[in-house]
Amino acid sequence: MKSILIAMINVVFIVSYSIQIHSFEVETHRELSQQAILSSTLDDFLKTQLDFPAGIQTSLDGDEIIEHIAVGSIREDDGLRFLNHFHNPLRTWNHAGLLGSTLGASSVIWGQNPGQGFAWQNARDEYFLGLTATTEDERERHLAKAFRALGQVIHLVQDAAQPAHTRNDPHPIFRGFEGYVDHVRLRDSALFNLWIDSSIGFSQTILTSSPNPLAPIPVARIIDTTDPDQASAFPSAGTDQGIAEYTNANFLSEDTIFKDFTFPRASSLGTALDGIEPVTGKPRRYFPKVADGETVNRFVAEGVWWETLISLASGDQGYILDRGVYEDYADLLLPRAIGYSAGLIDYFFRGRMAFYRMFCDSPCYDADRRIFQRFVVRELRNTTQNEPTGDGLAVAVVPYRRGNEVSYKLSAVRSLTLTEAPQDVQFDFTGDPIPFDIIEGVKNPCCVFDVIVVFKGPLGLEEQAVMIVAGIADVE
Repeated sequence: MKSILIAMINVVFIVSYSIQIHSFEVETHRELSQQAILSSTLDDFLKTQLDFPAGIQTSLDGDEIIEHIAVGSIREDDGLRFLNHFHNPLRTWNHAGLLGSTLGASSVIWGQNPGQGFAWQNARDEYFLGLTATTEDERERHLAKAFRALGQVIHLVQDAAQPAHTRNDPHPIFRGFEGYVDHVRLRDSALFNLWIDSSIGFSQTILTSSPNPLAPIPVARIIDTTDPDQASAFPSAGTDQGIAEYTNANFLSEDTIFKDFTFPRASSLGTALDGIEPVTGKPRRYFPKVADGETVNRFVAEGVWWETLISLASGDQGYILDRGVYEDYADLLLPRAIGYSAGLIDYFFRGRMAFYRMFCDSPCYDADRRIFQRFVVRELRNTTQNEPTGDGLAVAVVPYRRGNEVSYKLSAVRSLTLTEAPQDVQFDFTGDPIPFDIIEGVKNPCCVFDVIVVFKGPLGLEEQAVMIVAGIADVE
């Protein structure tokens, strides 16, 4: 009963301030997401696989794809969703959320909870619905939803680059690190652009860890590669770890300055350096972090007498975090937020298939009804590197153009065991036959047109991945 009362008091306290605790500002999330998209392979994938010549600038349901993702990364903070954006990598995942998951789920679990509406599974389902829609409007609507949901999952990765989000620190009154990042975005675009013009991605090995049943899809490992129940984990500057692990062990938040966690620790500090506080221009001494993982030039600051007194009273050993500290934190954390977000995008679209061509299969067409009925895809195979496939469902999709209108003809959905070995696969269009005039003006069955094969099934450690391959149907 006591824990429930404490949780209720915290909710009232947080809501009474009408703010989103320790979250990057709206436009900061937008710019981080846009940079992540540019750092990913999405633009090339859209052009070469989905036949979107404009790539990320392709308009879907009224907005460009890059904007749908950016908007998703903004809208993830709607209402009280932000309560589910915390993850302490030193706790088991069901207790890793805000205040031990008493106020919200761990962001790792939240991102794989389809009941919340914008989880990884929601993005994947909308993607499949868009690829197999029969009208252009329906296709655009579902694909737009897929990209928005993907943006909302990206938001969770970005929040794991904020120390407070990984150190169980709601600290709802002061804007701290996030506020200073937004201040720089508004007042010093050159510095902000310097932070976001580079990206640091993760090692692909982190996606091969054994699934955790609390969040089994491997993207969970982008945030946290382990599920420990331990007091500390030794810090590292490497990329073979989740972003929450990197942030938690290498940086401090306002209410966890050398307390509550083993790392970072005061013994990691080097000799004090004379510096200048970046906003006031006044002299200030800073202490670098020179051991235990990442090195940071301005790791903590020495406050003026009243700041030091407040820090000592709070148990912070006389150290404070100021805007100079935040500047050096951002220089390391924002490139990871971008690179890890880009890696998540690439993982969503990683599936690769190939086939030789699609040919007519007898009876290929009905001359009296002037329709195509059956085709065989020759040598269809999985070409995704180091990720096997297996038993799933497949459908062939053929765009049908009449003037300015485009619709899509679908084959019957069929079971398929997809492997790396080439195989011939028949697709049956008798339920939704393709007219002879698939290309306007062609009156005889003698043409070449586009086809997309969509597969939904296992891919590596993901059970219900969606893969596509575009190719040519050849009718003689």
